[in-house]
Amino acid sequence: MLAMGVIAAGTAAIVSTGLSASSTEPRTTLPRTNDAPNAIATILWVDDHPSNNQFEVQAFKQRGIAVHLAQSTDDAFKLLSMNRYQLVVSDMGRGEDRLAGLKMTQAIKHRGLKVPVIIYTVRPTSSERQKAQRQMVAEAGAVDLALTPAEVRSKVLRLIPQPREVTAAATM
Repeated sequence: MLAMGVIAAGTAAIVSTGLSASSTEPRTTLPRTNDAPNAIATILWVDDHPSNNQFEVQAFKQRGIAVHLAQSTDDAFKLLSMNRYQLVVSDMGRGEDRLAGLKMTQAIKHRGLKVPVIIYTVRPTSSERQKAQRQMVAEAGAVDLALTPAEVRSKVLRLIPQPREVTAAATM
């Protein structure tokens, strides 16, 4: 490929960039990702502290579920616009916004996206607060609320269809 270059005193010269026309050929292979090629599902996990969920994410990956991470609602919507997810897992609060996950869930529904959302957060201390939390999550449009690592794992696996081989291996 040729390009214009400037030589002293403003004189133009044509120089070679070393690139051939064939280097602009369209891609014939799929782009590389970190997702397993045989993933049974892909979920989006939205949390401003993703390291808090590393064991759960690893457990899902071992079950053949690809997990994409977003640290903000903005990033989540960018990923939602580019990918097809079977499920979204979100924390309740991010940064100063203690209701960010609920607001994101409402926005997902408002935009007409047909993806279920599970809110994953800490358990309130009183039963009255637990009831209020569950009601807020349901009103926002989330399909469920998970309060412990075991709950989030079981609720995600309940919503993601498992192939027979994985299901059989998990019961052994």
